[in-house]
Amino acid sequence: MASQSHIHPYTEWAKRRLNEMDATVSTFETKVDQLQAEARTKGQAAITDMRGCRDEFRKRLQENRDLNEASWSKAQKQLESDWNAFEREVDNYVSAAKNQVDQHHAAFQARVEAQQNSWQHAINELQDNASKYSADQKDELNSALKTLKKQADQASKQLKKFDKAGDESWSALSKALSQTRSAFDTANKSAVEAFRKATE
Repeated sequence: MASQSHIHPYTEWAKRRLNEMDATVSTFETKVDQLQAEARTKGQAAITDMRGCRDEFRKRLQENRDLNEASWSKAQKQLESDWNAFEREVDNYVSAAKNQVDQHHAAFQARVEAQQNSWQHAINELQDNASKYSADQKDELNSALKTLKKQADQASKQLKKFDKAGDESWSALSKALSQTRSAFDTANKSAVEAFRKATE
């Protein structure tokens, strides 16, 4: 864990976004044929561009996996640019499918599932690592894990509330995803920092 402690939150940040990208593209690929003529053409073009953004993001992540913390800053800016380009294409697809609310909710549900899987993966990984530390160190680590789990539960409840509403706009759904994504980034970074301190 000591050797990974500095890079771990950054690579996890990127892997979580990549998981959301994959979930979104897969969902829209199964739904695009339900769109009418012009909307389908625009939707297919948006999916093609989403794939390109996702593939560039994945390539950049692979190229930068082993960077140290200082070097990661530049790479993360490039990844954020790729992420923002992907999100613009998602908006383009949603705009093409403006009357297909079921498609918006299918994408939302896929992204919620990707986020929840990321939360659980992080919790499992940190729990596994916690077992390798002494009893004194475990108290602090367990506290960090407890906070991460609490944040995960709150995020899950928030997203379920939006999902049950059923009539939320894509803008509102996207904002909810962004809020829980940000909460996860903060909570995971704090947990990883606690693990880093335990190894010093």
